[in-house]
Amino acid sequence: MLTTYLKTPRTLEHYRSGLAGPHLDAFAGWLEAQRYQSRRILHLLQCAHRFSCWAYSAGFSMQALDVQALEAYGHHLQGIQRLRHPSGRYSHLFVGARHLVRFLETAGVVTPATSILPPPREPALLGAFRQWMQTHRGTTQATLNGYRLTITAMLHTLGDQPECLTARALRAFVLERAGPGGIGRAKTVVTAVRMFLRFLIAIGRCPPGLDHALPAIAHWRLAALPKYLPAESVERVLATCDLATPSGVRHRAVLMLLARLGLRAGDVAALRWRDIDWHDGTLCVVGKSRRATHLPLPQDVGEAMLTYIEHQRPRVPHV
Repeated sequence: MLTTYLKTPRTLEHYRSGLAGPHLDAFAGWLEAQRYQSRRILHLLQCAHRFSCWAYSAGFSMQALDVQALEAYGHHLQGIQRLRHPSGRYSHLFVGARHLVRFLETAGVVTPATSILPPPREPALLGAFRQWMQTHRGTTQATLNGYRLTITAMLHTLGDQPECLTARALRAFVLERAGPGGIGRAKTVVTAVRMFLRFLIAIGRCPPGLDHALPAIAHWRLAALPKYLPAESVERVLATCDLATPSGVRHRAVLMLLARLGLRAGDVAALRWRDIDWHDGTLCVVGKSRRATHLPLPQDVGEAMLTYIEHQRPRVPHV
């Protein structure tokens, strides 16, 4: 069964010589029975093998490759910051190991157990920060999940008494946390810490002005993609829409909204018929602040939308 996913003899020998090697063929068959795709099965096999190698080096036997070993592996991954993604979900390394343990339990190789590494308790200040950001700034859950790891690490490193924070300690933490990654990671770390400091200042737990102690991340204008297209390029993009096809008419309406009103892709996707006031010529958009904003609807944008809605849009049960 492994030969379906591992092609070279050297790799096959390496996998089969591991602690869980005698059971990997059956494990692959079990994953197939769960209707996983081939690429996903290969990924899970790789992660299960990595767990098996770690367990061997940690002194576990085959019969001890159970939930307790999985919990120990989870603590190991947490120690190297590989247990969870920024969203809070378990990493692929832990998921592959969990699948292997579940299979071994099903096959009767190890003794089943009921507990599998409960999620760590979220710091109280982080929970309060989430609630404050959602209430006062309308921040989405996805954005807050992106801040989670940085703020948790900050509380663990600098302590959960924000009254004792200093500019020097904050700068040292940000530089150390952002150092291993690129500029994107550095900017994410600085944003997360700065937003958390503003929350602490707002509730009176941190000296005012401390958020200005964070270093600015250098980012040159020409180091990435251009921030906008010249007007001539925008017109050339609009001209590529084939108005003889339904998709071309739809594409032009979407591009007009993006180009003329500066909307984000999510704003366009969220538009509903009730958001358009044809009589007053306005458009209602709910942006990042979660507050409604009324924008003027230009004549050419309105015509592009009407052409699509009246002639090319499929019949749907709602608008």
